Amino acid sequence: KGLSTILFSPRFLVSRFQIMYNPIVKNGAARIEAAKSLARIAGISVAVVGLAKMAGGSVEDDTRSSDFGKLKVGDTRFDLTFGMSPYISLLSRQIQGKKVSTSTGKVTNLNSGDFGSETKADLLRSFLENKSSPITRAILDTIEGKTIDGNKIDFKNSPKESTLILADSLITPLLAKDTMEAFIEASGENKITMGVSVGAASLMGVGASTYGIKPTGKKWEELKQKKGESIYKEAVSLYEDRLNKKLAELKSTDWYKNSLETPQEDDRHNRADMIDKVKEEVTKQVLGK
Repeated sequence: KGLSTILFSPRFLVSRFQIMYNPIVKNGAARIEAAKSLARIAGISVAVVGLAKMAGGSVEDDTRSSDFGKLKVGDTRFDLTFGMSPYISLLSRQIQGKKVSTSTGKVTNLNSGDFGSETKADLLRSFLENKSSPITRAILDTIEGKTIDGNKIDFKNSPKESTLILADSLITPLLAKDTMEAFIEASGENKITMGVSVGAASLMGVGASTYGIKPTGKKWEELKQKKGESIYKEAVSLYEDRLNKKLAELKSTDWYKNSLETPQEDDRHNRADMIDKVKEEVTKQVLGK
């Protein structure tokens, strides 16, 4: 009961880990039933992922990525693993000591000791924060001064806006949030289709999340501080539009397609480097620097 105040559905969270480790720790008939349950979920997930790939869908198969087992349509991800993806990804990253970026595909080492690099503890902390209850999440957002989406929380200088942001996170249902995010991020005629698809998927128990490649770095922070939120958002929108076009061009090249055929780390790093170069190029175009 106490955990329910801190975490969102703690029993469900524990049950996901139990599905994975029960076939190892249980004995006798209990182990057999646990193995059957895991095999059933794994079998259905593999079949669904296979069908999605046959239909031309893009599905990440690297367990070190938080997009593992998810069908990607534009900037929207549909979880085809029945909610197991984040747990598998967390364990894989902890065991292998590496993570894969969802935006560039770059592989980075955890606990490397490099300045600003992530650790295994950072990933575990982030995982638990994402599984926190709405009240706990609101408290953490207030302490950190921003939400997980990057919205600023500052009760001293903008109490009204901060109150509305926190109220939205506490009151608005996840289904409505997922649907609206998909609608906003989609382009042109796809807005309604994507919004309806995400809403329907969520109702059927298929997790859906929407996020694109957001610009980061000192130049973007300076733009927000000097020009204000409105100008910043316009620049980000222009950045995303141009970046998506450039990335579509890159991914349509024979070099990029051929590099996907081989699961070599060097090919993954080369693709990540090319995507980083495209991001830098678009940043210069938008910011004029």
